[in-house]
This record gives sequence, structure tokens and C-alpha cells, in this order.
Amino acid sequence: FGHATTSTDTSPTHTYLTTNTFNVKLVAAYRGNMCPTQLIKPITVSPLPTATITTQGGAFQFCPGGKLKLEVSSAFTSYLWSTNEATPTIEVTTGGTYNVKLTNSIGCFIQPSQVVTLLTAPTVTASADPPVINIGQTSQLLATAGLSSYNWTPGRTLSDSTIVNPVARPQEPTTYRVTATGSNGCSGEAEVQVEVTFNDVVNLLNPGNFISPNGDGFNDTWEVGLINNFPQCGVKIFNEEGAKVFE
Repeated sequence: FGHATTSTDTSPTHTYLTTNTFNVKLVAAYRGNMCPTQLIKPITVSPLPTATITTQGGAFQFCPGGKLKLEVSSAFTSYLWSTNEATPTIEVTTGGTYNVKLTNSIGCFIQPSQVVTLLTAPTVTASADPPVINIGQTSQLLATAGLSSYNWTPGRTLSDSTIVNPVARPQEPTTYRVTATGSNGCSGEAEVQVEVTFNDVVNLLNPGNFISPNGDGFNDTWEVGLINNFPQCGVKIFNEEGAKVFE
């Protein structure tokens, strides 16, 4: 076999453990070593190719609903993934062990594998207390505690849209959605509805009964209590005939 190893088998199989060019010699003869003849042919043993499966970020895990791009070197002549794809890169959407058979130009192949983990998204809940309010009142929202970050929408009528328990003051029935992220970077969502009733709005605001803007210091302005709680409110003035004269 080109080094200090021989075989008397007709069609032997030999494993080379080093890279080199070996002159393999076959000696054939009749019984009693009659009429021997020989044939010498070189065999070149090349090093095995090396390759690993990689990702752009170096992490082999992703969140539910996402995908992960696996890739290997493009220096090979053929590729065969365990998903039956034949390209240097693939995108996976489930966890598991992925391998790829890589063959180079002289027929040597290697088959690296990689474990991919599908992470768990947090279970997120949302509640409102109370779930039904009269206009101008507030409701205490609450999401699942202990997560890394929170984002409530719509945030315009919330005291703080980035905390676990914002105070809501909606002017109309509103569905609040919270997206919360766990320590592993995966997110979950939940929704809660706050109903708004419009009972006794006038009594709630307690507007003044009259106005006399004559500059004498008495009732020169019209005061409406709790007006800051109603950013969408407006004022319209009608005359005795019902015609609008101011808005």
C-alpha cells in the first residue's frame, strides 16, 4: 500500500491515516509464485475538508414565529442538507439537529451538524380594573409581572406605556394591547378591553352655570371642572333660535 503494510486479499480495503502520495504495488502470480508480475499505481491521499455550520449572529436559537439562517462555506462543489436542500444556506423555522453533506472537487466529503433551539415565548396576560368606567374615570391595567420590558398601545391615554401596570383614562371604548419581552428576548402579546360609559357627563364636569365677560372680575371666564381629563372635548354656543354662533 505504499508503506509497511500488505494484504493477500484479492480486493482489499485499506485506510490511510496520513496525507501523501503512496505508490501502491500489486504482485500477482500463479501457485508456487510462478510467473509473477506486478503493477504500481500512485494514490494521492488529500486532507479531509473542514467546515462548520454558522449563523450571522453566532446564535443557534430563535423565537417562535421567527426563522434562522444556517450557512456553510461556498467552497464546495455540492451540498445536501438534512432538509433535502442543495444550497450553501438554508432558513429553518423549527428546532432540531441539522446536518449537511459537503463534497469538494476531488470527491472528499464532510458532514457537519448543528443543534438549533426554538426558544419559548412568555405567556402574557392583561387585565383592567375596573373593566368598565364612566368617562373621565380611570382603569388600572396590569400585565404579567416579572418580564424584561413592556409596550402598551395605544399609549396616548396611558400614564406610562412602558410599565407593567399603567393607568388608563380612555375617552371611548378602547382595546389595549401589551407586548412583553422575556429574559430570552422572545415576546408575547395580550389584549384587554376597557369599556367607557357616558353617564352624567355634565355633572361630572360640573361646568359653570353662566358667564359675564364684562371685565368686572366676576364670572369673566367660564370654568369647567376636570376639563384636563377630556383632551377631545369641545365647546359649541347656540343662540335662542338654535343657530350655532361659536365653536
